[in-house]
Amino acid sequence: MSSHDLRQEIYSAAQKNPAIEIVSDSQESPSSYGADNVRTGVTTAAGIEKSQAYQEVLEAQEDTRESLQEHLLSQFNLIKMTPAQAELGSALIYNLDSNGYHILDPKVFIKPPKTSLKDLAFCLKTIQELEPVGVCCVNLEESLLIQARQKDDADECALFLLDGHFEFLNPPEPSEILKKIRSFAKEQQAMSFAVKDYSFLLDYEIEDVKNALLFIRTLEPMPTRGYSSSPTSYIAPDVFVEKVLIKDVNKSDETDRGTFVYPDTDSTSEYCFEVKLARGNIPEVRINQQMLDMSKNKDMNYDARQQVRENVYQAKNFIAMLEQRQAVINMAALEIVRAQMEFFLHGNGHLNILHQKDIAKLLKVNESTVSRMANSKYIQCEWGLLPVSYFFTGGIQDVSSDRIKAAIQAIVESQASGSKPLSDQKISIALESQGIKCARRTVAKYRNQMAVESSYNRKK
Repeated sequence: MSSHDLRQEIYSAAQKNPAIEIVSDSQESPSSYGADNVRTGVTTAAGIEKSQAYQEVLEAQEDTRESLQEHLLSQFNLIKMTPAQAELGSALIYNLDSNGYHILDPKVFIKPPKTSLKDLAFCLKTIQELEPVGVCCVNLEESLLIQARQKDDADECALFLLDGHFEFLNPPEPSEILKKIRSFAKEQQAMSFAVKDYSFLLDYEIEDVKNALLFIRTLEPMPTRGYSSSPTSYIAPDVFVEKVLIKDVNKSDETDRGTFVYPDTDSTSEYCFEVKLARGNIPEVRINQQMLDMSKNKDMNYDARQQVRENVYQAKNFIAMLEQRQAVINMAALEIVRAQMEFFLHGNGHLNILHQKDIAKLLKVNESTVSRMANSKYIQCEWGLLPVSYFFTGGIQDVSSDRIKAAIQAIVESQASGSKPLSDQKISIALESQGIKCARRTVAKYRNQMAVESSYNRKK
């Protein structure tokens, strides 16, 4: 089960069986909510009574506002697109939090060969241009940039500041911002390999920066305000994988901190990885002590004591299954980190070939168990929050598809500007020179999945 489904199952089991006791639940604890904007002061009995009456009126009102997801889908579904793009766009919309930002990296929703990076770019751009403008983005900076680009009177200086130079606005003093802009322009001019001419930035004056600030203040920092806060299914990590220096690891900390996975003995890496389960997602349960004492009370009515014993027996089995579940997830995560060590060290383009049956064999469980886990569990690491299924990939011979795609991308990007684009056959030959035997048709398949145009279209 996913963490969300398991939480519901635990509460359901506790309601049916009095021998199961929920000890704590971090997601339900009042202390887990922020204490921002809390004010203290002296109140009167009359004031409290009025406040309670007002609160009752508020709570009695139905929230009839449209949710952000409903509002976006009502517009998105009117746009002409393929069924696969419609499915991808819907997933992106339901992946937005209350601020309109992505919860998971949008790339995880691509399903080759049905959808590609090109489809993702289309869906992202389409949703970002819907009302409210400025959602379906990474952060505040991207949200403001999207809004700015949609305006006919977009300020040129403001666009520069919002497009990768947001830190120049801290502090928001025109004179300080102007200094940073000019310093950046001079640094770029000094670079012999600079790909873009920023000399125009040296023409900016203090008034240009002031106008840019005024323009930025017209943008909406919270474009999702006014939409209902209907319950959202947030995806929480089941496992945390953190890179730590090997020299900083104290073996005695392993029980408290998690389990450490080290690179192969031949590796020169200075890092290992700490793998630990996300305990806070699942309520802590135990056997109710009163029920346990009753099961041993020989003075009780025989039938009543047998019923209590049955409840205690079922509670023990339920808790044992929870512990087994956690153990399997933990062991699977450890084996995935071992198998995909290069990815955790270096990121995208470094996945090794790994099949679900390989992990199932190591864990001595059925492959269907690993399959269910792969589709409902998430790992949080340096490279983002990723579904377990992301780490299972095929390939050619001993080279994973992830590495082949990275190699194809590097070959395409390494071509000099203005030169004739390489055909799939020539890319295949270039790959072979790197020790990767990949047929032309396979190159074309991977290229399409990566949304890289054919050599003919790249030339155009």
